[in-house]
Amino acid sequence: MRWTKLPILLAVNIKFLMKKKLILLFLVAFAIRSVFCLSYNISELYPDVIGYHMYAFNLIDNGHYSPLHSPTEDTFFREPAGPYILKTAYQIASFFDVDISPICNYSMTEYAVLEYHPEFYWGRLMFSLIDSVSICFFFLTLLYFTTQKKAMIVTTIYLLFFPCFFFLQTLLRDSFQVSLLLILNYFFVRYLFKGSRYALLIVGLLLGIAILTLKALAVIGLGIIVFIFCAHRKSFKRFFVDAVLVTVVSCLTITPWMIKVYNSYPSIDVFKELGTSLTFDLGEYCTAIRVLRFSGEVSVDDSEKMLVDIWAMDSKKQFAFSFDNTFKQRADSVYALMGDKKEYYLMRYNFSSYCRAAENLIYPNSIWGILPTSVVFKINTFVSPLFILLGILGLLGFFAYFKAYWKGVMVYTSLMVTLVFLPSFGDEGRRLLLFYSAWIPFSLLLVSKMIFYLRKKWWGI
Repeated sequence: MRWTKLPILLAVNIKFLMKKKLILLFLVAFAIRSVFCLSYNISELYPDVIGYHMYAFNLIDNGHYSPLHSPTEDTFFREPAGPYILKTAYQIASFFDVDISPICNYSMTEYAVLEYHPEFYWGRLMFSLIDSVSICFFFLTLLYFTTQKKAMIVTTIYLLFFPCFFFLQTLLRDSFQVSLLLILNYFFVRYLFKGSRYALLIVGLLLGIAILTLKALAVIGLGIIVFIFCAHRKSFKRFFVDAVLVTVVSCLTITPWMIKVYNSYPSIDVFKELGTSLTFDLGEYCTAIRVLRFSGEVSVDDSEKMLVDIWAMDSKKQFAFSFDNTFKQRADSVYALMGDKKEYYLMRYNFSSYCRAAENLIYPNSIWGILPTSVVFKINTFVSPLFILLGILGLLGFFAYFKAYWKGVMVYTSLMVTLVFLPSFGDEGRRLLLFYSAWIPFSLLLVSKMIFYLRKKWWGI
């Protein structure tokens, strides 16, 4: 009788040890991130964060989704997930009598807030908490492909890897985006290995949240469909049912936000734009202005001012100009200024975008610090060759072992395809920080295989 209970006792012991490892990973990751975020300069602030902060402040103060100081209506230029995460963090802070206030004094020359905002610390801690949870899911994902020991080593390197948590202090959505996609990837891997539709349902939910974080991440949905087809290519019924399930759940997740936007601007076209006034036509007009730089007709400073003015435009006007083709016509008029050289300048712009995307794919943290004088910027310059080598080895390992580990790389493959068709997505390296979670294990795998090969060839070991 006692022998029959042995397998049960072993299973319980294994689960207990697994929980201890997950708790340990979470606590170490959260401790490191918290210490960093609480000690980093609270005044240093990326300009985009002013908008995120004001969205969160107004949601608490007056209920409006707007980056303006005295909003009278909602503004839908930004996706909502990031601001709502900050709102939650600020509400927790206010429970502890922390004052939540608007940003009134900001220096564009110093990239700094010239007033004290203790609520920023709470926002940093919230993003750190989510990031620490995602590291546990990263570890669980690795267990599908390797041993616990190796998975623990890779996860430890990842959680200690400075570039992976540096951007937590910025309060930008990029670190949350990485955390979200790591968790999504775990549940999708679980689905591929175990066929769990419950896991796929969670994938659909997380995909919807990802779209509400950055709508360009809708491309992940296409990657999911393709990988589901690869997994069930011999059963069209299973493929169809699962593809419909994940699509319906993700659509239901973003529907409440779509309805909110529709109530503010009643046009069916807002659904096509996934609920943001940064529409595809507006994006095309902005691209035309950037291309104009290469013609020499406008300076970089003038073109940036034009872009800022467009982005600051009232949301309803942005929607209206998009849906009545005004932005498209303006884009055409900008291209007309280039005459016969339009294709040449467009080619130069696209080539430049592909170069930046390739650089940021290999080295996602090509620009760390906001201030050129920051210590972090100097560290970045000193260690950049090591990180570039990591990126090159990781990319080579990714392609070399793609066939063996294809079930774990859906998210990364989808983002790579995005860079092929939309290179401007990779203009800023922080959008591609997720790739470090692939470059670290794949570079280690490639190096270990190379060492094994050389030992066998030279020493016969």
